Amino acid sequence: MDIVKNEICKLLTKRTVLILLFLLVLNPVLGLYTMNTVNDDGYTDKDYSALYGEISNYSREEVLPEIEQRQMTAETYGRISLCSRVYKEVGACLSYDEYLDSVNEKADEISIMNKFSGNGGFAEKNAAKTSRVYSKLKGTVPEVIDASGLLNITDNELTDYVAVIMLFIIALNLVFYEKSENQLALLRTTARGRRQLMASKSFVMIMAVILITLLLYGINAVISMCFYNPINLKSPLQSVYLYYGSPFKLSIGQFLACYFPVKIISFILLGMFFMLICAALDNIIFVFVVSAVTVVIEAICYTTISGTSFLAFLKYINIMYGVRTGRLFSDYVNINLFGYPINTGVLYGLFWLVCIAVCIFAVTNYLNSVHEKKLLLLPGFACGKNTGCHTSLFLHECYKALVPGKVLLILIAAALFVVWWNPAEKLSYDSVDEVYYKEYMDKYYGPLTAKTNELLDEERAKYDRLSDNIAYDMEQGKSESYINIKYKDELSRQEAFNKLTAHVDYLKTLKEGWLFFEKGYDILTDRTDFKNRDTAQAFVYVILLIAIACGICGADYANHEIRLLRTTRRGRKQHMGIKCILGFLGAVTAFALVYIVRLCNVLSAYGTQGLNAPAASMEHLWRVSQNISVGQYILIIMLMRFIGGLLVSLFVFAMFKYLRSGMSVIISCILFIVLPLALVAFGVTNAQYMLLNPLLLGNIF
Repeated sequence: MDIVKNEICKLLTKRTVLILLFLLVLNPVLGLYTMNTVNDDGYTDKDYSALYGEISNYSREEVLPEIEQRQMTAETYGRISLCSRVYKEVGACLSYDEYLDSVNEKADEISIMNKFSGNGGFAEKNAAKTSRVYSKLKGTVPEVIDASGLLNITDNELTDYVAVIMLFIIALNLVFYEKSENQLALLRTTARGRRQLMASKSFVMIMAVILITLLLYGINAVISMCFYNPINLKSPLQSVYLYYGSPFKLSIGQFLACYFPVKIISFILLGMFFMLICAALDNIIFVFVVSAVTVVIEAICYTTISGTSFLAFLKYINIMYGVRTGRLFSDYVNINLFGYPINTGVLYGLFWLVCIAVCIFAVTNYLNSVHEKKLLLLPGFACGKNTGCHTSLFLHECYKALVPGKVLLILIAAALFVVWWNPAEKLSYDSVDEVYYKEYMDKYYGPLTAKTNELLDEERAKYDRLSDNIAYDMEQGKSESYINIKYKDELSRQEAFNKLTAHVDYLKTLKEGWLFFEKGYDILTDRTDFKNRDTAQAFVYVILLIAIACGICGADYANHEIRLLRTTRRGRKQHMGIKCILGFLGAVTAFALVYIVRLCNVLSAYGTQGLNAPAASMEHLWRVSQNISVGQYILIIMLMRFIGGLLVSLFVFAMFKYLRSGMSVIISCILFIVLPLALVAFGVTNAQYMLLNPLLLGNIF
């Protein structure tokens, strides 16, 4: 018990407590900001809650007509979209019996189809099992309630990832700090070695998980009580639209009683995983990179893989699936396991049991054995190190960064990742209309002149005649199929021409508009394009920059070599100058790997036509000056990103100078560089303008 008390005391250092308090305060501040900020649909979360409060007095028969009436009389886009959302949710709530009937009907259809085909495979078994599960929900009557307060507790992505950061910081302080200070080496001489100590650290991690969960989600609950309508804990869980498809016959109160234990055990698994990484790796750079990459990959698998994909097991057998927790209750999904439908909740439970057992065993036993460090020498540097062939301070610093600082391994891993992440881009079209749209753009490519307008008027006249011919044929009694076949070629191009004319109307508002096929440039400059990678690239760029900068500076502080430099004739000036040069070269390398490769890939696939056209010719860049060309705009955002990378490197150097600890520097980078980018990924309004985000993202105009 004394060991546990000592571990708790070591965890409650001034630095750690301040960081955790900062994150604890940041969570509700950002929550309140998001609540009162207008979203992309034109309304706030408080508006959403207020509308539910207004319609709560209407009966089940009156509520839909009332919402429809409000939507018809709404004067703003935000009010219309808000009423549309609430109408959809309330309609689903009132037609829950029809939803249950549709599940049974689908199961019957699949059963009949499989009888004719003679194939009683996974689809039939899955449909039958799903029908049996949902048949237990017969008689459930969802109520029209405001779910904002509940979702602020159970579906708050920002809070979930703040908790992940807090767990990582606790794992660093519990395991890696003592390991980096070589304090654990003393424990080999004790009677029980390190095993009891690591078991105590695991117990402290479990206690920390419970405390963090209670504090973070308890604060969210207080916010819900103060700013949203009261939560009726006796209402069926299906009253909440997010949990409309839940297979569990639970009230909201029962759901919360199940939710928090599942959330806690998921966080325990993640915390133990972070502890295992800290125990297994000796370098803080590797601890940071492996932890960050693991969380990012798990999050990508969870958010991007479809539930019907053959890779669906990566979506559901996933740490983030448990961390998000609410999805375990909101959906009923079965995975095809050797032809049998196995529920994802059961699979996640087995996954948790196996992983938590492995993590606890590894954490408590790994450090109990001796692990010798091997010194790696590069052949090119071995000569100089052993025979004194050179006395170059620059080469010495290069060696320290590449080998002891692990920058060489990081660059090799980054290069392999870039090759995998950027396969050869190919010109692709989202639809047939886009193919014809490109043909029109190639045909009328260039500035929008009087001659171009004449050609467009001639093309428009053809479609006007087409409309007249179709009207005449319809008057003659021709069928729709006959008309579609007769005018097939003209009709197939009409939608593309309509899109072209709409774009021309926009170009006429400019001083000098250009016509060109802009899809490739949209990928590079439009953050709303589904192929755009601005946020993902910024994450990779930042992780690579932090790892390289820590490798350049970290070796000196790890072996305390930095203290010897005070006695040299020139002190640290020349030494830091060389490190700044290496930092600059590292930023150039990271920038080239992350951005230049992607830029060349996209431009080689979609071409450079329109590179000299005004950037404002693309509608999403209407704010950009008409004197700036597309090429100049791309150059500007690339330059912004490069400057942002240099500032990240300088930030790491400055943190090393003042904090003198690799672990403290990594935590600072997470708080002031990684976390603001995470807010952009979570969709927090105006987060793209925080700290270094404008420079790292580039496309903020």
